Amino acid sequence: MAVFSLYCLLLFLASCLGDQYPPPAMPRGKRTVFAVFCSETGNRLGSARFHKQDKKGRAWKEHAQKLVKYCPACRKRMKVTLKEERHSK
Repeated sequence: MAVFSLYCLLLFLASCLGDQYPPPAMPRGKRTVFAVFCSETGNRLGSARFHKQDKKGRAWKEHAQKLVKYCPACRKRMKVTLKEERHSK
């Protein structure tokens, strides 16, 4: 009971001070839009948005290596290549 009342007091004081509780996560910045192409035929398969780094510190290239999309020309799931297009607004 004492722990709960202490927690309520902390929440009340935090709301009075105007601070956000809990503090917001660190902003990741803008995402970059990449065009997705089939590695075999070169057909455009879509687009993907990545942050330069995720919250665990992994770069977008590490995520792109695992990316597999369906290619209608090849009629199967293929590894893709990415080409940077623009920064999202």
